[in-house]
Amino acid sequence: MRSRITHVQLHWLVQGKLLIEEGKEPELKEYATQCAEDSKNIVDTELQEKDFATEANYFRNHCKHYMDGNPITISGWAASGILNRAITNYFSLTGEETELMKQFNWKVNGV
Repeated sequence: MRSRITHVQLHWLVQGKLLIEEGKEPELKEYATQCAEDSKNIVDTELQEKDFATEANYFRNHCKHYMDGNPITISGWAASGILNRAITNYFSLTGEETELMKQFNWKVNGV
């Protein structure tokens, strides 16, 4: 499992860097920015984007660094969040949507 998560993180890192080079925002940046803006409007408190990004990455990083390569089972909700970020970045980068991506989006997002 460790090598799979490491490969996924490498893909996210590369996708994120490529998106930034193209003047686009990675999904995590969009998520953190929107959460920070929403927090201002909802609770009238200025929370930092980095706090939301750290929270979003906590689970993934925990799996990578603390499971020491042992197999784990995670909820469908957690798995879909991880996959959704990767799919969103891939689509933003390439503009391509595979049949499996369409199926995933339909099942998870209803679109």
